[in-house]
Amino acid sequence: MSGSCTPETPIGYQATHGTDDSVLDYNSGVRCAQKFATASGCTWGSPTSVTSGAHVCTNEAGCKAGYPLKFCSFNRDHTAYPDNGQQSGSWGPAEAWKFLSQL
Repeated sequence: MSGSCTPETPIGYQATHGTDDSVLDYNSGVRCAQKFATASGCTWGSPTSVTSGAHVCTNEAGCKAGYPLKFCSFNRDHTAYPDNGQQSGSWGPAEAWKFLSQL
């Protein structure tokens, strides 16, 4: 994993990561999220990895107020619209909006 995932201050963080990501392997994406969780004071619990359906999202607990962390796992490669490769009908924008609306 690249050394660029080294957060030092709390930040609200949402990640969506494909289990078959060819750009950054899945476990590296999870480790990066864990580093953001640590910086934000979250109680880390490994996020659920999707096994069926389009996706599964995990909200980490215990984060500092105003610095939530959400990790969404999906069954696909690296893509901006994880389920169908298209903006129309994708769950990605709705999950992002739910996350941003709480900030």
